[in-house]
Amino acid sequence: MICIFTYNEPAQITNIKTGGLIINILLIGNGNSIYISELALNLKKNHNVDLLTHRKNIPKKERSNFDDIIVIEEESSIIKSIFITNVIKYYKMQKIISGLKRYDIINILYVYKKYNLFIRSMRKKTKSIISSVFGSDFYRSVDKTRKIQKKIYKYSDFITFTNPNTIDDFISFYGKNFEEKSKVCRFGLTPLESLKKTPNKAECVREFHLDPYKLKVAIGYSATSGHQHKEILNTLKGYPKLRKRCQFIIPLTYGDANYRNTLKDYIEKEHKEDDIIILENFLSMDEVAKLRKATDIMINTQITDQFSGSMQETLFANNIVINGSWLPYGLLKERGIYFEEVDKIEEIPDKLEYIIDNYDHLKVKCERNPEIIWELSSWEKNIESWLELYEKALERKK
Repeated sequence: MICIFTYNEPAQITNIKTGGLIINILLIGNGNSIYISELALNLKKNHNVDLLTHRKNIPKKERSNFDDIIVIEEESSIIKSIFITNVIKYYKMQKIISGLKRYDIINILYVYKKYNLFIRSMRKKTKSIISSVFGSDFYRSVDKTRKIQKKIYKYSDFITFTNPNTIDDFISFYGKNFEEKSKVCRFGLTPLESLKKTPNKAECVREFHLDPYKLKVAIGYSATSGHQHKEILNTLKGYPKLRKRCQFIIPLTYGDANYRNTLKDYIEKEHKEDDIIILENFLSMDEVAKLRKATDIMINTQITDQFSGSMQETLFANNIVINGSWLPYGLLKERGIYFEEVDKIEEIPDKLEYIIDNYDHLKVKCERNPEIIWELSSWEKNIESWLELYEKALERKK
């Protein structure tokens, strides 16, 4: 059974609350990214925050998190020449950056290699540049791309990461010259706030029309091939009892539309006998929280990652997570968080059977996870690290 649910130099103004100056900030990145939107919302409580983005279809609620949004329009598909299109894109971007007002801070959120063409122009428009590595912009970049990105890092006063293990990997590649400017600044997880107020598990299960008599197993959290959905589902083919005891939830609420359609076709063809729920449409914060609460087990074996928010939300909801051992989650282990691991995709069925057979015992081991995740990843605990970094960056320029 397969169900698809469609659901000019800035004025220096005193900030009375913090006792410092109001900082004028430009964030460069995807306006539809929940991490960027929520960072802006929390910064805007004390400072001025603008956005430079290629995304023009930003929901009204998220638009209100920014003081101003500068959209870089994509070129018309009528132009067939890739070379001409790239030239037009280059000059358009240069014109937009040249026309920007001056900012105290420009924060690049996700380091695309193309920014190396504009990093000098950005430097002329700000006192300080900060580059924030999201994970795949480092881990999924080939060496040639990393060498291009190096220019961006050289022009950055600080480089932020959400995970100290990623800093180690970054320094290992680029060298110790980048060590001093590399800092941990984590994004908060707003769904943690919603999870505190979320109804009981049974109510959440009913809201998503899930089977209360089966274990709900979420596979990944977005429509991207890095989650290895097909590979995971393929491993389950030889485990009929397991397939009967579990209901598999596949959230495809954002990501690559082409991948989403291809995966749906694959599931319809190869797994029509399995109990699979596909979630397609955008979920609100409250709905995300309810989904985490309804989930019993999450499989997070994406190819690379820095510090998955969805995985942390599942841990905060007191549920069991299976992570790939290759993911850089040493910090979670150091803090005493319990989760299960596999060394390869093929181990997932056996791991699921182990969890099912020992479910009550393993749930007890989850009891401290919410408290530790809150300390690590709530906005209440994390916004200060961003504010301190911005202030430190400006102090250097005095």
